[in-house]
Amino acid sequence: MVAEINQGLQEHKPHVVALQETHLQKDSPTPKFPGYSVHRLDRTTAERQGGVALLVADGVQWSALKGQIVPESLPGVEAAGVRIYPERARHFDVLSVYNRPQVCAGFRPSWIGPRAFVCTDLNLHAREWDKHCADSTITKHRVAATRLLGWIEQGGRRLLNDGRHTRTGTKAGAALLSAPDVTIAPAGYPGARWTELLEWGSDHKAILSECKVG
Repeated sequence: MVAEINQGLQEHKPHVVALQETHLQKDSPTPKFPGYSVHRLDRTTAERQGGVALLVADGVQWSALKGQIVPESLPGVEAAGVRIYPERARHFDVLSVYNRPQVCAGFRPSWIGPRAFVCTDLNLHAREWDKHCADSTITKHRVAATRLLGWIEQGGRRLLNDGRHTRTGTKAGAALLSAPDVTIAPAGYPGARWTELLEWGSDHKAILSECKVG
């Protein structure tokens, strides 16, 4: 998908891009994205899923969040983060988070800082952001989804999902629409919003979000 991503980068020129399921391992070379620096956290097992990364455009002041930012009590969660330093505004973080489907219902967000934009393939479903998923899945994930929604509300955060599906799967020839991808803005950024969903060569759509700062 490197070619599709590079085409999207040149067309839309985002400042920060959060990627999940990169499938990169520690000995994998870093793909080339002209005009962007790459901060990556690779999968450490033989499983097909996993690996997260962030691309930051040249000219943007940033630093990588170092160390293990996810607590050991959440072994199914992978996350990498960067801190962005805009001119004439406070810094904020952007996190790329992947929540493995095998343990997705155990997700807890309390480790995420108050100034973080969260871009995640959560593999967690609730009617508040997923209008298309099967009722049985919604019921299965209700406890974890309620916990997440409470955390969002208590911190003054905002869910940016607007009801559109972000993933298309197939089963027995039928299209299965769902939204396992969740975008959360921290308090203090009322202008943050989704703008477009883009086809970048994956069964998950690329989510283009906008937030003016600095």
